[in-house]
Amino acid sequence: MSFLRKGLAGEFIAHIHPTVSANVASQSKRCVALLGRPDRPTDAVEDYCQYLSQALEKHGCSLELLRVSWTEQGWSPALGEVRKKAEQERG
Repeated sequence: MSFLRKGLAGEFIAHIHPTVSANVASQSKRCVALLGRPDRPTDAVEDYCQYLSQALEKHGCSLELLRVSWTEQGWSPALGEVRKKAEQERG
């Protein structure tokens, strides 16, 4: 989840753009969408991210949705949880 530091948006667009070479397109990418407090009764941002995840799978990119409770915990503790999860994922 090093996308926080590197800014994955450029790689994201380059990866799904149809003119990308076959070599780059065949590499699998893993991305994370950070979501805040859910809207009730429906959460359009979460719904959109789920649709985006399905679409990106077809291009070899997985998108994990990660809910971050920064409204309850504050930014620093919430980002600390994201860092901890990233370290666990890396092994």
